[in-house]
Amino acid sequence: TLEQVTGRTTISLERLKFLESDSTKIEASEMYHLSKLYNLSMNYIFFGKQIDFDRKLNEYLGGTP
Repeated sequence: TLEQVTGRTTISLERLKFLESDSTKIEASEMYHLSKLYNLSMNYIFFGKQIDFDRKLNEYLGGTP
């Protein structure tokens, strides 16, 4: 639950609720805490699966999707 995440990180409940609706405003320290809690890389949290990351990067760089 969000309450459990709040207890295991320094992220407040209000902030977690906000990040659920708009994760584009996540701070590096918040991403770090969540990556450690869930044992995921920060790239995975921010971009998703590697294949999705590669596709998004290619699109950003002007390649074909």
